[in-house]
This record gives sequence, C-alpha cells and structure tokens, in this order.
Amino acid sequence: MSSQNPDVREGIVVLIDALGARQYNIEEALKFIDLRNIILSQLNEHEALIHNAQSQFELKYTGRNIDPPIVLTFGDTVIFTWEPSKILKEFGHSSILVMLWVIDFIVKGIAAHIPFRGALSFGKYIM
Repeated sequence: MSSQNPDVREGIVVLIDALGARQYNIEEALKFIDLRNIILSQLNEHEALIHNAQSQFELKYTGRNIDPPIVLTFGDTVIFTWEPSKILKEFGHSSILVMLWVIDFIVKGIAAHIPFRGALSFGKYIM
C-alpha cells in the first residue's frame, strides 16, 4: 500500500483504549493482554447471535449476509472498522449493528475490571 494508491473505505471506525494502561508494569500489562484476548474471543463466540440478527435484516433487503467488523489490536488499543453495505447505510442501521460489538466489548471489560474509553467516527478512512 502506498500513498499513491491508498485503500480508502467508507464506514465506521471505533477506537477503544484501556484507561490507566500506561501505568502498568510488565506483569499487569501481560495480564491485561490476556484479559483483552479473552474478551475478544468471547465476542467471537457471540458473533453468531449478532450476525444472525444482522443477517435477517440484510437477507430481507439484499439477499446476502453482512461481514462482521474487522478488529485490530495494538497494546492497550482495540480498533473496530466496519464497512456497512449500501442498504444498511440507506436504512440507518449501521451504527446500531456495530455498536453491538462495541458495547459487548466495553461491558466485558468492565466485568474484568478494565475501564475503557474511546471514540467513534463515521466516514471515509484509510485501511
């Protein structure tokens, strides 16, 4: 990928990071990474339920399924990116659907005593 030929996408980007992670020592950082990975794997377990709700809407209007968000991690940061289909953009359901993943992630973080904060953005982005 070069700046001459960027991979420009349109959709939703959610950036979440753990509060206070900068103060973690090595042991706490390793524990955090393990907990973060457990939370992400639990999201994958629930993906079928969320995907089914999305699929019912998507299949009804387009005859095809929706892809789940792409999840990227770096240290204490988790990034969700999602390109909703044209039909979802038109019906305005895209933010609700991706928020199912984000809310589930934050709630599981709270249950694991990891406070998260973040930002949500709609529009064009470079992948």
